Amino acid sequence: MRDWIKWLLVVILVVSACSLLKVYTVGYVAEAHLARAMPLAVVTGLSAIALAIHSKR
Repeated sequence: MRDWIKWLLVVILVVSACSLLKVYTVGYVAEAHLARAMPLAVVTGLSAIALAIHSKR
């Protein structure tokens, strides 16, 4: 029944991780890309933690 939550977390994790990798591979300049990289890093980390907690149950 709660299987859709796991897949939603997986999709969020994959999309945010791919977006974060795209920001870093385009020639990362800290002053210019920090506004995009920091929120993506937070979303990626929090979704990985949420997925780990959900899959532990």
